[in-house]
This record gives sequence, C-alpha cells and structure tokens, in this order.
Amino acid sequence: MSLKIALINPFNSFLSDNKTVEKLYHQTEELSLVRFYRTGPVLALLALAGLEDRDIEYRYIDERYEPVVYEEKYDIVAMSLMALQAPKAYQMAAEFKKRGAYIVMGGLHPTVLPAETGQHADSVFIGEAELTWPQFIRDFRSGKPQKYYENKETVDLAVVPAPKYDIIASMTSRYPDVPLQVSRGCPHDCSFCTASKIYGFNYRQKTISQTIKELEKILEIYPKKPSIWFTDDNMFANKKFGKELMRALIPYRIIWHTQTDLSIAEDEELLKLIYQAGGWRILVGLESIIEGNLECLDSRNWKFRKYKTNHGYADAISKIQSHGIGIIGAFMIGLEKDTKATFQKTVDFVHETNLYGTQITVLTPMPGTDIYDAYKAAGRLLHEDWSRYTYVNVNFTHPNLSKQELEDGLLYIYYNVYNAAFFKQKAMYFKNAIAHEIETKQA
Repeated sequence: MSLKIALINPFNSFLSDNKTVEKLYHQTEELSLVRFYRTGPVLALLALAGLEDRDIEYRYIDERYEPVVYEEKYDIVAMSLMALQAPKAYQMAAEFKKRGAYIVMGGLHPTVLPAETGQHADSVFIGEAELTWPQFIRDFRSGKPQKYYENKETVDLAVVPAPKYDIIASMTSRYPDVPLQVSRGCPHDCSFCTASKIYGFNYRQKTISQTIKELEKILEIYPKKPSIWFTDDNMFANKKFGKELMRALIPYRIIWHTQTDLSIAEDEELLKLIYQAGGWRILVGLESIIEGNLECLDSRNWKFRKYKTNHGYADAISKIQSHGIGIIGAFMIGLEKDTKATFQKTVDFVHETNLYGTQITVLTPMPGTDIYDAYKAAGRLLHEDWSRYTYVNVNFTHPNLSKQELEDGLLYIYYNVYNAAFFKQKAMYFKNAIAHEIETKQA
C-alpha cells in the first residue's frame, strides 16, 4: 500500500500581536542572530520520514515559506507542535479532514495535552516516536490505527535511523541553519522546562559514527556548508563523549551552535576543543541575574550554586568567552523576585560581561511544566490561548509587576541590548579574545 504523507510545520508568529516587538525584531540589525536561529527545518518531521519510508512519498511543507494547499490529496497529514502552533494546527486539521486526510499530531504540546490534541487529531503521539511511528504505519496500512501512541520505553539513540534530510534537498536556500541531534536528556529538572520530563534525566547519545554520517549527509545536499544547530538540550552533559565528538568534528571545518550549561567553564581541554571544532556560539540558560529567582528554580538548586560560586555567573562567562566561544545568554523576566529594577540590572549585566548574544523572553508557563501547574492551581494564569504563549506575551499575574510593566520592561531591555553601540563594544571584545586564542594555540 503506497502512502502519500504531508509533514507540515504550521506557522504562528512567536511575536504574536505585539507590533512594537515585531517592528524591532524585523528592522534591528543587532537581532539578526536571533532571526537566524529561527530559520531551520523541523527536525522531528525529518526524523519521522527517516523511520519508515517503504512505499511512502513524503512532502515537507513549511508554512513560514510556502502556503498550505488544502486541495492537495494526502493519505496522512502529520504535524509536530509547540503550544503556540496548536490553534493554527487545529484549524489546518479541520480543513484537511474535510478532504479525507488522516490527521496525526505529536511533539511537545500533544505530549503534555494529549486529550486536547485528540479532539482535533485522529492519532496522537505521546513522547518520542522512534518506536511508535513505525507501529502506526503498520496499523494504518492494516486499517486499524490507534487513537493514542504513547512511547513507554527508553529509546536507544545508538540504533535509530538518520533523519531523512533528502526531503529538503530542493529547499537548502531556505535553511542556512540545519538541525542535527546527538543526545537527549538533561540532569537539571528546571521548573519552567519540559525537557527532563519528556526525555528524562539520563543522558543518551548517538554514536560518534552516527553523528558524522548525518553531518556528511547534510553537507552532501548543501552546495555550500550551512551552519549546524546541534539541538541537544545539554550537549556537554557528558564531557568525555563531548570531547570525542569535538575531535571528530574538527576535520570538517564547520560552524555550529548548541545549548549546554556553564559547567563547560571548568574544563579547559573541552573549551579548546569546542573552539577548534567550530563551536563559536553556545546558548546557556542563565535565566536571571536576581539571586532570589534562582533559588529552587531547578530541583538540585544547580543554577543557584553556579551563580554563587562564579561571582554572579561573570567568572564562568569570562572563562568561556576568553576562548573565542560566544555565549548566547538566555534570560527570563517575570520570575517571582523581579521588580522594576530587574530590567536595568539585566541590561547592565549583559553590557558588563560582553555577552556575545542574548535570548531575552517573558517567563511563559508552558503546559507540562511545574510552573504551569503551580500558576494554574493558584489562579494566576490570565488565559490558555496557546497562540499567545509566545515568550513575548505576558500570560500570568506577577506579585510585583503589572502586565504592562513586564511588557514595557522587556522592550526597555531590547532597546538597550540590541543596539549599535553595544554591538561595536562586544565585537571589539571578541576580536581581542579570538586573537588571544590564536596566539595561545600557536605558542
């Protein structure tokens, strides 16, 4: 039985209806790095295609770049969703159902709210899909697809098939930044994050040879080397493996970015290898520079302890960036101890530490997180319109700040961090840092 399957990435702007932020985002040169990070294809959809492709024609459709044509006939329409995409995905599902398509949904939002998703999808995938997607295809072909497919086993990443990068081979000009996942799992059980709840605390990884083969496939379909985005939640949780991977990457002379934590500052050898392997930008969840916000933010108080032992993160940031590795500092405003003073303190911290980049958002109580559960129980959620769960809109009540004060504070930080003067300051800082790293290497 031959199947035609649409893999669709529904579009909903993470800027929502905040026109001021939207204008700043699209017109400010200093936000080009943030824009760049939002260009890649959806790895989960490419991974599905790699799991089962016998007698299947996959069509990858990214609504950011092309309209969805509902008149096109598909046997199955599959979508992977975050919360802000859910309302649009539900609308799409209704249109495709009218035309006889079978709708399946998976990803973060369906995993944490399967019953809601099940009102719009014929089948819902809960958790990782490496084991359940092939089962679904078999069930569908036999005419007996199930309503829910829940993964109940730990997926061994060392044996999973590679994502089917071929299906974006004609679209490489769209995607200068390509996702590649090496590992899953994070030891930090942060109250605002679903990563450890979905993927677990234990660190699992593909083999070095797997990773290199996937990288080579990407390079094969691209006429010019793209940037690689290692999508791991905490890429260097296993530092021994991380070093082996860095050594394997060095000959490929690629540029890449990823996410990890500040503990890499404690390993000089690892820092040198990261730089040599092309890891020039790494996102680190700093979350806040208000000490009280960091207490109990994760189950082990790890971030709080790192803040206390590194002079408010500054020492670790300096150590990492002195190796030519730019930190993208991720901050949330709206944590419990924030006041009006937090906005200026955040600006001052970014300037004083010469952070290469920042990802500054409003705290968003996403379903599936401890914060969502606590705020919902306390009646602090303003609504559950998922299209506004964007990391820019304020969706909860704060003990010290009004909704308007939080939104104004976010804009104040943006105007004072994403500007030409600071851009020049940090450019000079990194010019000197990289020159020093080159001198050290040659010495």
